[in-house]
Order: sequence, then C-alpha cells, then structure tokens
Amino acid sequence: MLLVAGGTKLVARAILKGLAPTPGGKRLLTEEKFSAGVPSEFELHQTPFNHSAALARAFDGVREMFLIPRIDHDLITKQRALIVAGKQAGLEEITLLSLIGADSRSPVRILRWFGVVEDEVRASGLDTTIIRTSPFMENLLLFIGATMKNGELRAPFRDVKFPWLSAWDLAAVAAIFSGRNSGHTTLTLTGPEALGFACFAHLVSQAAHRDLEYIDITMHEARGYLEEQRGNVDTART
Repeated sequence: MLLVAGGTKLVARAILKGLAPTPGGKRLLTEEKFSAGVPSEFELHQTPFNHSAALARAFDGVREMFLIPRIDHDLITKQRALIVAGKQAGLEEITLLSLIGADSRSPVRILRWFGVVEDEVRASGLDTTIIRTSPFMENLLLFIGATMKNGELRAPFRDVKFPWLSAWDLAAVAAIFSGRNSGHTTLTLTGPEALGFACFAHLVSQAAHRDLEYIDITMHEARGYLEEQRGNVDTART
C-alpha cells in the first residue's frame, strides 16, 4: 500500500496522477478539504497531521509513503508526526519531495526547514529516496494570475534565473521509483534551462501576442499579491 501525504494543489495533483497507474493500493492523506482532480485510484483520508489516532488508521497496511511537505510555520512538526506514525505502523520506505539547497544549517529559513526534514527521514532507519527539485513551472501561474496588470509582470526576483521544472516530469520520476527504494538515495531534478522573469515575460509576450514587461517589486508587495491569488484559487476549488 502506497500513501501520499500532502496537499492537493498543482504540484501534488501531478504527482498523484503520475502515481495512479502504478501497481497496488493507494491512499491520499491530506489536511485539506477534498477537491476535484484527485485520481479515483486513491482512497482519501482527511485529518490533521497531529491527530495520532486518525494517522494510525490512515497508515494501516501502508508499506511506502511519498511525503510532500506543505510550506507553513509548522512544517517540521507535521512531517515529524507523519514519520513517527508511519514507523509505528510498520512503514518500510519513504520518498521525500525536497528542495535544491536544503540544509539544516542553511541561513535561508525554507531551505533550513527542508534540511531538518531530510535529516529526520534519513535518521528514521527506513529505506529512503530524497528528490530535490528546482522551482516548479506550475507555480509561475500564481504570478501570472496575480501580478499581470497593464502589460506588467511583477515579481521580486531581479535578474535571478531558475532552471524551472515541470511537476509532470517529477511525477514520471516518482512513478519509476515507487516501490523501489533500496537504502538511501538522493536525486536532483531540474529543468533544461535557467530562465529569469524578464525572459519569461518575453516568452509569454510572444505566446499571447501582447506586450508584457517584467517589473521588479519588493518581497512584501509580492507576498500580498500571492496571498490574494491563493485565496481566489482555493475559493474557486472548494
């Protein structure tokens, strides 16, 4: 039995669809309300990750877990609870979705959080595969929906370039490694080319046949845009 623990947003849904054709039973364990797009092959368990009795029921018969941490203030606590519950239920394998640069000593908070989770997965004594990825192309949709106004794409990245990765490519890799953990493996996945937001704006201009210019903004401004967009997306999918 495979259990996917995480959310049901864009990246997670791609992973679920990639894993759906693999052999054996499957469960999705999520704290979120059920939303459309989850493959029918997955049995749904919705419960807070700090509810030990409910976690025990969700892990009953599970041999393998694909862990998709959701970035929030108690990320480490939640992933630790899932690892402990899995071990108590007889879990054998963990695949963790992580980030390039994850390190428990990193000065960057998100990378430090993921580094701590990586350390705890390795220390679990289970067979582990850690998949470190670059940023996902699907998340660009948040910026397109939230910040494109008057021919301007607004984001706080200056001239930084990212090797954007498609979540569907990650899903294909996840399907290949499902059920094949054999020790401790760390993989790094990136896209084929590093692109900055100015180049991204240019490509969108060509595809949409409209002028679009990249405008650099502060992180505080970007946070407001994205929080508003996430709220609109969640409302539309409820």
